[in-house]
Amino acid sequence: MVAAKLQSMRSRRGAAESKAVSDVYDTYRLLAAYDSDGSVADSLAGGPVDVGAWCAGALTETFVEEAARWARRINNAFAAVALEPADLEVVGALAAERIRRQRLT
Repeated sequence: MVAAKLQSMRSRRGAAESKAVSDVYDTYRLLAAYDSDGSVADSLAGGPVDVGAWCAGALTETFVEEAARWARRINNAFAAVALEPADLEVVGALAAERIRRQRLT
């Protein structure tokens, strides 16, 4: 599900771009809820072809490099949410780093 959401958020253009906000938020919530032990990142790292490497790059770009932009967009789209850029950075950076480490072993 995380890999699918990452792919989906990065391919949205035009009117569908607003759906990317919910894709990013869904990915954040999935990682925050289910990757505390690194099991999601481990599964992504073990994916076929270069899925793990691609996911690590997408996580770094979206959740680390563009954290402020996405946090602002998520907070604007979901009134009850008060997400800080650091929230995105932490889950994204931890998952991306674990994927990269697993791919090296």
